[in-house]
Amino acid sequence: MKKYDHIEVRGARTHNLQNIDIDFKINKITCLCGPSGSGKSSLAFHTILTESKRRFMNSYPTSVKFFWDLPNTVDVDHIAPVLPVWGLAQYNPIIGSRPVVCDVIGLTEHLQRMFYLLGTNHCSIHDIPYEERSLKERIEKELSKAQASVYHVFVAKSDYQNLTSSKVLPSRSMDSEITQITSFDSSHYYFELFRFKKDKLASIDRALADFKISEFQGSLLIVSDDLTHSFYIGTRAKRSCPTCNEEEVDIASMEFFSPYNALGACGRCQGHGMNLEYDINKLIKDPKKSINEDGINFLNYKTFSYEKSYFEKEAKKLGFKLDIPLEKQPKSFMKFLYDGGGSYCGFNELFRYLESKRYKRNVRIYMRSIQTEVLCPVCEGARVNEKVLKVKLGTETFGSILRMNIEQLTEFFKTTKKLIKSHGMWKKVKNNLESIEGILTTATKLGLSYLPLMQKARGLSTGEYQRLLLVKYLSYQGSGSLFVFDEPSLGLNQKELAMFVECLKTLQDSGNTILLVDHSEFLQKNSDEVVVMGPGAGNEGGQIVYQGKYKEEKLSYSPTDLFKKKKNGQITFKNVSLDTLAPQNISFEVNQLNLIKGEGRSQKSKYIIDAAANLLNEKIAGEKLVINSAKCEEMHYPHELSEVIVFGTNPIRSSARSSVGTMIGIAPVLRKHFASLAVSKNLGLTDGHFSSNSELGRCSTCEGKGTKVVDMQFLEDLEFTCEDCGGKKLKPLYAGISDGNFTVYEAFNSPMKKVMGKIKLTPKMKRLWDFVQVLNLDYLALDRSLDSLSGGEKQRLKLLAALQKEISNSLLIFENLSFGLSKREMAKIIELLHKLLAQNNTIVLIDENDYFQEYAHTVKNL
Repeated sequence: MKKYDHIEVRGARTHNLQNIDIDFKINKITCLCGPSGSGKSSLAFHTILTESKRRFMNSYPTSVKFFWDLPNTVDVDHIAPVLPVWGLAQYNPIIGSRPVVCDVIGLTEHLQRMFYLLGTNHCSIHDIPYEERSLKERIEKELSKAQASVYHVFVAKSDYQNLTSSKVLPSRSMDSEITQITSFDSSHYYFELFRFKKDKLASIDRALADFKISEFQGSLLIVSDDLTHSFYIGTRAKRSCPTCNEEEVDIASMEFFSPYNALGACGRCQGHGMNLEYDINKLIKDPKKSINEDGINFLNYKTFSYEKSYFEKEAKKLGFKLDIPLEKQPKSFMKFLYDGGGSYCGFNELFRYLESKRYKRNVRIYMRSIQTEVLCPVCEGARVNEKVLKVKLGTETFGSILRMNIEQLTEFFKTTKKLIKSHGMWKKVKNNLESIEGILTTATKLGLSYLPLMQKARGLSTGEYQRLLLVKYLSYQGSGSLFVFDEPSLGLNQKELAMFVECLKTLQDSGNTILLVDHSEFLQKNSDEVVVMGPGAGNEGGQIVYQGKYKEEKLSYSPTDLFKKKKNGQITFKNVSLDTLAPQNISFEVNQLNLIKGEGRSQKSKYIIDAAANLLNEKIAGEKLVINSAKCEEMHYPHELSEVIVFGTNPIRSSARSSVGTMIGIAPVLRKHFASLAVSKNLGLTDGHFSSNSELGRCSTCEGKGTKVVDMQFLEDLEFTCEDCGGKKLKPLYAGISDGNFTVYEAFNSPMKKVMGKIKLTPKMKRLWDFVQVLNLDYLALDRSLDSLSGGEKQRLKLLAALQKEISNSLLIFENLSFGLSKREMAKIIELLHKLLAQNNTIVLIDENDYFQEYAHTVKNL
């Protein structure tokens, strides 16, 4: 068998790759860099990682593969060897509402196993360990304060024969209501086994032995002779509280600790840790409005519009004024609003109606829009049921552990390690403890120690979630694997980048191979080899420009036309706070580029976007960007400020049909251009005849997709170019219409810079086209699928889409704008930001990339 020291890639043609051959050293760190759209991700992710996954999944039995979506065959001639592969993509959507920090970094199962094997259960009332006690001891405990002197021991009629070897019938029996002890009656529910005197409890042992109670798995009913005292007691030997006799609940498996299992999930919140409740702030979004001004949003829902007139009629009868702000209504108004009165049914009845219709998707979506997550009062966010929350390991319960943050959990295992090693189960949990320590160490190095274990993944910033996923991969304990990371430096400052490299070296020392796709010069310097893709983007890229040791890039282009206006006041916030964030003063220079930096634990995005921007938008526009508990003591801003716009790092929402043209709004212009031609008018064609998304123009055979997929059931699906349209997506007649320069098909599939100069543009489109050129995206074709774009291209397109309207006198906040961009693209971004400053805007840039520092007017560390 051939021994490889390189991963050989031959004839790679994925996306814009131009039939390239390349070798990557095994057990080394290689960083791919180059302009955005040059083919870095196409090589690392869409070729090497995808083909490795496809071959691995094809090794599974057909019965397993049938339920999985196999990756399509990659356009490459040869890859060898194919290593087990792990990949972290640029965009990683959070799926579901259950995942928390603990789940994302892979701690949950390790903690469950530790507490299942090592934990001791405690009384839910007295918080002391349960003790194993015999049946006689538990009866004595129960009778210690009893007044009666004689007791009868009964068992259910169905169990009586199992406990008596003879067919002798009992002397006494009792009905199911426990109202009277009588001579034996076969119709009664309980049959007597024996009776005893309280002062002669020693006789119980012999009686229990005679009836073989130890072999019986059930309950006994013990009743005093005068019926004043009765209780049930289990025959099975159990541990119980020595103080109150509370019996330990059986925790038969590790699933009892899991919120994802019915055995372990909290019964109140179903394992979510939070409950959904109707939020008055969403039902009445603006309490400053009156009833006449439609201040009650809930009653504007079309299904309840009929109820509005009843509400106003009954409100008048009760003396409520319809023309005063809702916040000034008396306290009795809210009771009337919820409970109703007369012909008005009230909010509570309308809520019940919505619940009855929740099987409809549109109703569920609407219900979620007027609800807010609140902490579950039973599990207090721990997600598991009360049975396991009191299980203790050392000084902490399972519940208290789950409510810790990463830093506190690290300290707990440092102080408890000696105790764990002395436990009889140490060998069974040794690997778990090593994994826990590795995960916590990596999370601390990446600056995540401040995150609570039960923090919802959906509530994290993009940078925090990306780093949590890195923790999972960097804590891997194995060798011989390939790791592919795309833009792992997102949100990391210089100190955290150094720690990340340290973790990569540890992974490499274990015998693993690492491929990075990143523009960070620090990562490139600390890699064993650098591969530069290019020379340009799109069709001008896809080639290997350089492979070898790191060489500093000489940037041939620097930003021009920079805005140099002097300071013009400040936007200030005094003591801004949100949830558990400590109050902090925040200020931005007006009409300047403000760069905000800080470690991950500084929570800079939450302070600026979720708190400050949210409060400012409420002041200017009358409503918050998101409903939360943000507040501040004082706020000052220029009176001419008209809008707050936030550009986050959330991925573009798109479908398989989404294209560059539809994303930035230029495709409709091109369709109108062709619809206005004389030949189109003669044929009666409209804009829709030139759209692959319209039934008027799309090829009916492939439904505007350009390809046909053949389902091969147990084999990989086959994809062919549509024979009727030749892959053009449109009906051939419409695709071939020409304006003398291009046919419709050519216009949509050629670089924009070749097409847009031949088309008459409106002032709005001219401005947008200027931005396209500034951001260096004019090489893209309008019909290019969004799924085929690089992260940097998507980032710039998202920015373009937001700039379709003219923006002035606004506060613009950008988060991690450098994501996926090389220095060349960032220089263009700087020019665009300074153009926006010239339109009297104020810009706040939350980014750790040092390149922006030179061109920002103010730099602040939060």
